[in-house]
Amino acid sequence: MCFLIEQVHLDYLEAGADIIITASYQATIQGFEAKGFSKGDSEALLRKSVEIACEAREIYHDRCREGSPDGNNDGRVL
Repeated sequence: MCFLIEQVHLDYLEAGADIIITASYQATIQGFEAKGFSKGDSEALLRKSVEIACEAREIYHDRCREGSPDGNNDGRVL
C-alpha cells in the first residue's frame, strides 16, 4: 500500500505539482482509536503518512538532480 501512495505523490510531482499532501486529511487519532488502534499506533500511522510524502519528495528531487524526474532519462527536468 505504501508504494501505491508514494507513486501517487510522484505522479503529482512529475505532473508539475508544487505541493503534495500526506493522504491523511480525514484521519484522526480519535478515529483510529474508535476502530481499536492504540493512541501510539494512531500517531505512528499519521507519522507514516508524512514519511511517505517526504520519501516521494526525496525520490523526485534525486531524479531531478540526475536530470530525469520520472526516472526514464527522457530529458524532462525540474
